[in-house]
Amino acid sequence: MIAKLIEIKDKISAFYAKAGVIINHVLTFVFAFLSLFYVGKQIGFGSVLSNPLICFAVALVLAFLPVNATVVVTSLFVIINLFSLSIELAIIATIILLVAYLVYFRFAPKTGILLIMTPLLFYIKMPYLLPIVAGLTVGLSGIIPLICGTFLFYVINFGASYSNAITTLDLDNIIQNVTFIFDNVIKNTQMIIIMVTFSVTVLVVYLIRKLSVKYSWMIAIIAGCVMDAMIQMIAFTAFGIEFNALNMILGHVVAIIAGLLMHLFLFSVDYSATEYVQFEDNDYYYYVKAVPKMSVSSKNVTVKTINSRTGSTGFVHTESGGQINDEDDDQFDPDIDEMSDDGAVSDANTEGYDENLMFETGEFKRPVYTKDNNADGGR
Repeated sequence: MIAKLIEIKDKISAFYAKAGVIINHVLTFVFAFLSLFYVGKQIGFGSVLSNPLICFAVALVLAFLPVNATVVVTSLFVIINLFSLSIELAIIATIILLVAYLVYFRFAPKTGILLIMTPLLFYIKMPYLLPIVAGLTVGLSGIIPLICGTFLFYVINFGASYSNAITTLDLDNIIQNVTFIFDNVIKNTQMIIIMVTFSVTVLVVYLIRKLSVKYSWMIAIIAGCVMDAMIQMIAFTAFGIEFNALNMILGHVVAIIAGLLMHLFLFSVDYSATEYVQFEDNDYYYYVKAVPKMSVSSKNVTVKTINSRTGSTGFVHTESGGQINDEDDDQFDPDIDEMSDDGAVSDANTEGYDENLMFETGEFKRPVYTKDNNADGGR
């Protein structure tokens, strides 16, 4: 099973090496379209920006731009739609997002895909994948996009329910509106717990992954998921926040499976073949631990059909590029050919063979003799 998965991984890696540029553009388009469509569906309320065709056209342009362009445009869509709901909410969200993005672009500008994925995975109830993916790939810098993406999700989520929530408020009382927004966005206990939990989980996964022990990636994945689930359950219970324990457990199980697949594709090694090497130079002693990568050697099988001048046919079955080694010489039929120690064909058995037929074996050419089924031997 593992060998089959490694073979599939090698094929995918080879395909990505050939078509990586096209795949990156396609993935950027998909994430951009899903993000814009999600924003329009949640807080668009029938505006022009919520039109799927507009989202498609903008995403098509973003597909040829860096991922951070998708981050900026998605945030602009959010702010524009929030202005149609509440000026106070839009201003507060703009200020906080501006500060968050200044930190993001300063310390983690290459993790934009995580920031885009965060609201989407929250929406499909699978946010537990995020700290595992961040800890295994980008490390501690992944904390910043997760916090920014989590805040963006809760802003969108609050905006989606804001029109119903403000029916009990005095719209002319700005202070009351701002206080209500701060209590539900800035002081959202559930959001703060998730931000803290994700940060701790990324830290734990990253530190364990970096340890020089066997199966460190597997240990990091399982430990990170268990810690994330326990912290969230304890914190939600302590603060009286309702949550679905079954969905949380199933979500973390899916996160473990996804993490193990990432481990296979990113860090598949054979610990049973670990070697320890020691050497020195004028200044230092070096102790090196070498762990080979898992690999599966697939045979390149080729069948060649050889037609002689007399019409007789022979078949040559070769593996690994079709080269014949010395061991293959022993498999020739002794009634068809007799070869001396130096590899020459004896004169006694040359009748009935086509000497003009040549078989290329890499660096040189050698005759391939095919038995003639005609009456006089075919010469």
